[in-house]
Amino acid sequence: MPSLLFDAAIIGFLTIDMFVIGVFMLQFFKHGKKIMTSLAFLLFGFMLISGGVVFYGSFIEPQRIVVMEQSIDLRKDASTTMPHDLSIALVSDFHVGPYKKKDFVEKAVTKINSLKPDMILLAGDFAFGDEPPFEDLEPLKNLSAPLGVFAILGNHDYTESNGRDPEDFAFEGNERVSAIVEQLEKAHIPLLINEVRLLEKNGKKFLLGGVDEIWSGRADLLAITKERAEPLPTILLAHNPDIIYEARNENIYLALAGHTHGGQIRLPVWGSVPRLPTELGRHYDRGLFSFGETQLFITSGIGESGPRARLFVSPEIALLKVILPDE
Repeated sequence: MPSLLFDAAIIGFLTIDMFVIGVFMLQFFKHGKKIMTSLAFLLFGFMLISGGVVFYGSFIEPQRIVVMEQSIDLRKDASTTMPHDLSIALVSDFHVGPYKKKDFVEKAVTKINSLKPDMILLAGDFAFGDEPPFEDLEPLKNLSAPLGVFAILGNHDYTESNGRDPEDFAFEGNERVSAIVEQLEKAHIPLLINEVRLLEKNGKKFLLGGVDEIWSGRADLLAITKERAEPLPTILLAHNPDIIYEARNENIYLALAGHTHGGQIRLPVWGSVPRLPTELGRHYDRGLFSFGETQLFITSGIGESGPRARLFVSPEIALLKVILPDE
């Protein structure tokens, strides 16, 4: 399993790192300043810092959950300020499996509920690994919000493969999908697959649409936009932010996505270290962006894929404070 290989590499590095530091300390106590050459001092400092960073990024930061608040104004004329109409808790990429277990999902659910959002949106990728423990998603049944809890599926909910073979993204007969859908049904969380819901807050109506995973080739925006009997503002939930290429041409006010993990491993100034699995590119890793009259928000997500590490991008619950347009 790839996760085991990543874990072996992390443990191997930390073991070697601790051994080198231990040898240095032993020699220092034995010989004192005689071994404190510039090269030895630099090597000791490098091993100490790199070991600390790897340990922190692998075992401490991935267990933190932060709340990232973002104000989003959907009015065409936003020249005046006003209180938000709608609060949305957006969470993506739980990735239950070798790294994230039931206790972490419980902790996330408790934190989400404590924010008292009007609506909770789950942006896919509930699982990770070849045989993920789908039952670890059971705490999702405790999520609660006045306007409801809604979910979509991500690429890892269909297949563990990172490829884009259409056969891997079959819905019917896919045991992985069936197991996730079963958990969502037990939690009474509607799954929006190319579906739309009419909702209302503070007397303002809006549409919430959810599309299928874009790599499946079945993400159907027309199934959502054709339901607009009147020109209501539409919020779109998609796993992959590349949906913006279509959404910006369909009068979508706001597209919400995950998938990028915010890069998962970041460096100051440089930003995301790994290549992002999107066509948008590394600049669009997390946060709010504008594409004409359509806004795109990408959450950093809450879990990990590939290595267990997160660095300078903690697991995130995005709390969006949305100002709806006047009718």
